[in-house]
Amino acid sequence: MRSLLHSAGLFLCVLGFEGTFVEQSPRYLAVRPGTTEVIRCRLKDKAYPWMSWYLQDANGQMENLFAMRTTGDMDKVVREGGTYEALRVDDMELTLRFEGTFVEQSPRYLAVRPGTTEVIRCRLKEKAYPWMSWYLQDANGQLENLFVMGTMGDKYKVVREGGTYEALRVDDMELALRIENPSVSQIIYCTCSMAQRQIVVAWQGRNSQLDSTWLWWSPEIAG
Repeated sequence: MRSLLHSAGLFLCVLGFEGTFVEQSPRYLAVRPGTTEVIRCRLKDKAYPWMSWYLQDANGQMENLFAMRTTGDMDKVVREGGTYEALRVDDMELTLRFEGTFVEQSPRYLAVRPGTTEVIRCRLKEKAYPWMSWYLQDANGQLENLFVMGTMGDKYKVVREGGTYEALRVDDMELALRIENPSVSQIIYCTCSMAQRQIVVAWQGRNSQLDSTWLWWSPEIAG
């Protein structure tokens, strides 16, 4: 299972100068729900007085989260999408610690047999959101919106290559997806948001919270 950052943003460590001055690690990060992750940004050549963390949304807009100058400076922000805590480690390094989980999707790992039917459930953890959605990621990493559901009892069905998908908005807190006869490996994402919209790029879905489940199909388990 892989899950995306729940604030759904692109993190940037900047200095305010042109050029390659910093190395950020890890460069790509898949976040497991309920865990805490740390990104490190380290200067390559020499110290600079100010280092900052920015969050870029799906529209390319930059939001400054932290600007830090003194070794030992620590700041914390709690906002929709998670909790962010920055630390100026020394003259050369800045870290960002983040956590936040809005949805829990089960089962986490799902191996299915051709000709069978499986159900995935996605439940909000803390509060209700008006919109919940199911997304399907293809082999090229592109996200396709399957369903967007805003009303309890909403039920929709799609028949397409790869299987038959039927979604149900169980209540204000839960979304279910029934998959019949899956024929290809898939990654299914559950999202929640305050407004109805489609996510263009998975890790830049503005103000959306995401979770994911791997859906495997393998002829070896076909019986």
